[in-house]
Amino acid sequence: MLGWWKSFWKLNIPNKIKVFLWRAYHDWIPTNVNTARKGVRSDCMCIVCKSSMETTCHALWRYKRLKTIRKDWELLVPAHGGDNSNFFNFVLDYFSRMTGKQKELFCVLLWRIWFNRNSYAHGATPVEMSEMIGWGKMFLHDYQSINREREKEKEKAKSSNGSNLHWYPPEKDLYKSNCGVVIDCKNGRVRNLDGEVMACCSQRIEANVNKKVANLIAIKRGILFGIDCGLYPDKIESNDSDIVNWINHGVYRDSDFGTILLDIDDLRAGESWGL
Repeated sequence: MLGWWKSFWKLNIPNKIKVFLWRAYHDWIPTNVNTARKGVRSDCMCIVCKSSMETTCHALWRYKRLKTIRKDWELLVPAHGGDNSNFFNFVLDYFSRMTGKQKELFCVLLWRIWFNRNSYAHGATPVEMSEMIGWGKMFLHDYQSINREREKEKEKAKSSNGSNLHWYPPEKDLYKSNCGVVIDCKNGRVRNLDGEVMACCSQRIEANVNKKVANLIAIKRGILFGIDCGLYPDKIESNDSDIVNWINHGVYRDSDFGTILLDIDDLRAGESWGL
């Protein structure tokens, strides 16, 4: 059972749908039967068909207006002959005969069916039953396409920030200052030829600044820290290639953060450090 839940949480669908189905599996969604059981209401009848008790399985798959969806779905996955009164067993049976993509679509459909049920309850216009599977496929396509683009952007950002660069030690009798930013902190670290950390520091940035500016502050802090420690690095290392180019090529001196760049230039000139 643990393996089933692990595979369920890995489905490529929105987390809100996973949480909804997790609640449905445990019979925790507010169907009329569940709310009557808790003394909230006395009427257990289905809001939509008004002819059967509204259990979880009835509300999400079995009332009459879902007949079109059931028929369309059974063209993809044959109907099972198990006990429909238990929603968890109903889903387990269907999942056992589905591919990963079918599982994802099935979860989206169940979530949307519940949305339709609530639309009926509040007088809103629900999605047409004949369009439900097509709607679900489009929803999944859009959601997963956006996710793929986000992952590509993350990989691109990771690559541009030099996260995959290998660290190399400085030459003999010299030190290297590694400067980086973690969330809202600036920190510095000075290493020797053997890669041993000789000293390190961190300081919270109380201002609301973007990551580029925070990296500049980290570099300036790393230089000052090396001076204070009496360790004079020959190299200053940052994981942001854009920042390195700004400093080495003298660009953005007239920007809002130009004063930081000028401070770094002055410190580097005074101690003859490279970047």
